[in-house]
Amino acid sequence: MKYAIVYSLDEDTKRYQNELVNDISQKFKTKNLNKKINPHITFKSLFETEYTGELEKTLDSFTKATKKSKIILNGFGNFEEKVLYINAIFPEKSKKTFRRFMKSISGLDFVDFNEYDLIEDNFHSTIALPEDRKKFYEIKKYLINEKERPIFVLDLDNITIIKKESGLWKDYMRFDIK
Repeated sequence: MKYAIVYSLDEDTKRYQNELVNDISQKFKTKNLNKKINPHITFKSLFETEYTGELEKTLDSFTKATKKSKIILNGFGNFEEKVLYINAIFPEKSKKTFRRFMKSISGLDFVDFNEYDLIEDNFHSTIALPEDRKKFYEIKKYLINEKERPIFVLDLDNITIIKKESGLWKDYMRFDIK
């Protein structure tokens, strides 16, 4: 089975992002990401395993020993001419939480890290995956000129395992941080 580990956005931020993704999808005739995955910030990208028991125990222990910290969503960004996103800023306390999280799962046999997993200035929440350069620049211009800059201050209050089933990513198990 395919899994990833994410921070699930709070309800107000999810609502904003869902509306934005729907707007972009309809206006620019792009894939609607809302149909495939809930709004989130990826902590650990795709990995495969048949058994999640050890991971669940690890995340349960980790979240019980962790205190909430802040995440700031602020403005739009992009990766090359392929991905448009809402930028996520992790203050130092949240970066420390992320480092501890990565260390806690690093001993699991099925967890391998790719080049993007360990980059601490790579946090984001994807809003569009344009099919070509022309659409990329049209959407980017639209975001800059016609959309108000999003600013959300969120509590890093969960770590969620998501699972890919029938081509869709669904929440599998959520671990709350107190």
